[in-house]
Amino acid sequence: MVTFTDLVALMLTFFVLLYSMSVMEEKQWRNLVDSLSSHLKIERVVAEPKPAKSLTMEPVDFIPGEDLDYLQALLSEKFKADTDLSQAILTRLDDRVVVSVPGDLLFSTGATEPMEAAQPVLRRLGRIFQNISNKIEIAGHADPAVPSGEQEYQTNWPLSVARADYVAGLLEKSGYKSTILSRGYGDSRYDEITDKLSEDQRKKLARRVDIIVHSYAGENG
Repeated sequence: MVTFTDLVALMLTFFVLLYSMSVMEEKQWRNLVDSLSSHLKIERVVAEPKPAKSLTMEPVDFIPGEDLDYLQALLSEKFKADTDLSQAILTRLDDRVVVSVPGDLLFSTGATEPMEAAQPVLRRLGRIFQNISNKIEIAGHADPAVPSGEQEYQTNWPLSVARADYVAGLLEKSGYKSTILSRGYGDSRYDEITDKLSEDQRKKLARRVDIIVHSYAGENG
């Protein structure tokens, strides 16, 4: 029995060596697999290729800023106590507070430099925001009127950008500790203003500068 077992083991080893040294014909092997699969009803699992690297962006963790309800109440109190800034409109959204300052309060028609009377108003505005840690964004707007040829800007978009840049720079100079993003929308959002206002009121509000206070803290510049 021992001799027979040794013989079977040697024969098995011999056939394994033969198989390992042989070259498999892929076409014949696939034909054999397909034939067996059809008779044995084997379900074939097709592996879908996966990308070498994940294309999903890593989530960004924002540091929470001051509570927006608290900031809304604080800003409302400050603005009510100021004759000029009381004209500003505060809007509370889910993730931000928007302070809309009428453009006519700050800039004359077609100008990017504030009026002389608006200089102290802007300085008071800067002092209000200098101690707020939330991320701030400035958005400039304009009414649909086409600028006249005498004005520096021939379209409303660069005019709204320049005004937003001026207000953003003033807030940063006043002591706001983070970089402020400024952008201009021209008259692209004029249709969003409620038609319950008169046309004159709509145009005044269209020439506004929005100070957008986000729910998360800003990054130190």
